[in-house]
Amino acid sequence: MKKALLNVTLLATATMIGFSSVTAQITIKLPGIKKIVKPDIRIEADTIVRDNNRDNVTTTTDTSTGRTDGNGSTDWWIDYQVEAITKYKHQLDGWNPANEIFPKPSSSDDYISLALSKKERASWLQDKKVAPSAKLDASLDELKASLTRRLPEYMINNGSFTNRNAAEEKMMLAQMPGAPGIKVYKIGLNQPAWLIDKNEWGIPKARYKHGMIYGRNPASEDPFCRIWYVNVVQEYSGAGTYGPTSARYIDKEFIACPAGH
Repeated sequence: MKKALLNVTLLATATMIGFSSVTAQITIKLPGIKKIVKPDIRIEADTIVRDNNRDNVTTTTDTSTGRTDGNGSTDWWIDYQVEAITKYKHQLDGWNPANEIFPKPSSSDDYISLALSKKERASWLQDKKVAPSAKLDASLDELKASLTRRLPEYMINNGSFTNRNAAEEKMMLAQMPGAPGIKVYKIGLNQPAWLIDKNEWGIPKARYKHGMIYGRNPASEDPFCRIWYVNVVQEYSGAGTYGPTSARYIDKEFIACPAGH
């Protein structure tokens, strides 16, 4: 199957800085700063491009899970998760890398991490206060098999890391979960100049650049690499000036490692 060569582009409307916290696999509270959403990775050739959160619809899971009733029926929350995982697996199995973006789960639960990591799975169930389920494990194991087959087809475009700044990259790396053990293959910024975030009256709030780190943590349970999105930010200080530069961890996603790694 033809392997997709991916490019990184901006979603300016989705990357504003404001007044909510940033939530990802690792969450960093950003007082007074709006979430800066990572840019989409897109296929280099002509393709259908869509945001990871299609149609601005967010799917959430009610964590007040129901337990089995007196008749021993299956927990409804388990059934809900199995159905959602199965739906995502079908999307993944039908993915065409020649002209489609790699599909992401349309859920607040990180099914990719849960499928690939038994440790993440156990922690997830503990947080939800749900006992281990053979049915749920089987569903996630089936998804893991599909991910193991399809993720090697999801490759980075090495040209996405052409903008470099040693000082800013050092700050980006300092925000990485798992550093300094992470093996970094590529690091850089998606643009050479600052992007300005303004409020509804046109007054600057901050300026920022999209940063990316491509690598692998040897401590991971899976053989795949990650793209970590770490933005570089300067808050507006007034009178046309900006404050000191800081780095903000945003998100991660799984991707194939370089050939031979």
